[in-house]
Amino acid sequence: YAKYEEMISKEPNSFLLTYNYAVELYNSIHGKDALDDIDSVASNKLIEYAQMAIKNEGEKDVLATMLLTNHLYNTSANKSNAYNLIVKSNKPADVKMKAILKSQYEKLMDDCIVNAEKVEKFYENVPNKSNVQKANYRKALTYLEDLYSSKKNTVKATEYQKKIAGSEKL
Repeated sequence: YAKYEEMISKEPNSFLLTYNYAVELYNSIHGKDALDDIDSVASNKLIEYAQMAIKNEGEKDVLATMLLTNHLYNTSANKSNAYNLIVKSNKPADVKMKAILKSQYEKLMDDCIVNAEKVEKFYENVPNKSNVQKANYRKALTYLEDLYSSKKNTVKATEYQKKIAGSEKL
């Protein structure tokens, strides 16, 4: 990781360097060999470097935006699961932890929605989508439907359910 950071400091506008570093961080956090507890330092670095890559994505694809969307969605789900694991307790420490986790997963959900909508809008306008683009488009739609359902916004959730059904024909 130090080598990536060294190379990026010399070429901060390199999409490939920042994107590949974000991918490495993503795999360390969410990959099959990832630890159960997400390292907040690595998570924050992933967000930072994904955002750097997004600035240099260009007009051909939104891979870095999709990577960030995946991270935000997965991290939000992990925080939500941790929240749900805390039993209904009136202990001050449990109440405080639940409030912290709820605040964290709601912020992550909101950030994920912003990025997933960017992915959706981009792929919606791509006429001949590659298989990867089709998969990313469907994934973004699925995230949006799930997130809006979680937020109890049935109108938006239904809108995305219809888009998901339409995307099956691609």
